[in-house]
Amino acid sequence: MSPKSASQTTSLRNGLYVVAVLLLPLLVLWHRDNVLYSPPLHTDPWFYLGFFKDLVDFKRDLFPGSHMGSRYSWILPGYLVHLLFSPVAANFILHLTVHSIAVLSLFSILRATAGARAAFLTAMVFSLHPWLWAATGWDYVDGPGIAYCLLALALLTRSARQPVRKGSLLLAGMALAGMLYSNLSWITVAPLLPLYYIVQVWAWRRTPMFRSLLAVCLWPGAGFGIVTAAFCGVNYLLDGSFWFLRPAIETRVLIRRIWRWPASIWENGGLGPWLWFGAGGGNCGCSSPSIAAAEGSGEANAAGLLFSAQLFLT
Repeated sequence: MSPKSASQTTSLRNGLYVVAVLLLPLLVLWHRDNVLYSPPLHTDPWFYLGFFKDLVDFKRDLFPGSHMGSRYSWILPGYLVHLLFSPVAANFILHLTVHSIAVLSLFSILRATAGARAAFLTAMVFSLHPWLWAATGWDYVDGPGIAYCLLALALLTRSARQPVRKGSLLLAGMALAGMLYSNLSWITVAPLLPLYYIVQVWAWRRTPMFRSLLAVCLWPGAGFGIVTAAFCGVNYLLDGSFWFLRPAIETRVLIRRIWRWPASIWENGGLGPWLWFGAGGGNCGCSSPSIAAAEGSGEANAAGLLFSAQLFLT
């Protein structure tokens, strides 16, 4: 087979994988018709639906100064989708888009680091996992945070494989801003993303880390700044102040003073079920050095080891 024919075959196979990943939600929707709606007994997601439907009144009059109104990376897409479509169609489009971005991003990362077949099997488990549907199916901010995080990682991976693509780094910075501005709690994970890029470029291309650090500060930093400036402008138009994060920061300081999380991660003598996959991935990350040593130290092993280590650190 000629190199051109081999390339076309690979592209066709990758395209079929992408189509299959996008069709995975149909397996869930075939049996469940309520996974794309917020549950009735949780108040927070319904506030976000209010911002989607009536952004100006909610921001200026009903809930001025609310930290929920500062999460523009989720509120603005929801507002635009609800502006263009009927409520049911908008809800369907919004949540399936968030779910598909998360799953496709994970597939893209693993296709580059572990191969297409392993990436598809992992994406299948991820896409059908009930805890992911619990996050992406309601109007709260955890679903979009997951999608933004994985999208940023996918763009960083793409740029690490082809360093000349500065646009991917710029978009990664914008996705990183979307992740952080959806919920400031993501700041605990955010430093791992640029670190991932720096080590990934070194593992694949032996690029000096200082040079990668400059690149990750310049291009993702520019993307982050663009999103920040845009949100400041939107906030000024809505309530007359530029610094849109002030309510979120003030609320977070208040919560740290008066609130302590009352539940343990241990339930009935065992680890909470939402942490099982993370714990399993962390254990695999612990065993990755011995596996990599047994199989050799090629680029694929280095990239896979890095991804496992990052999951373990998270």
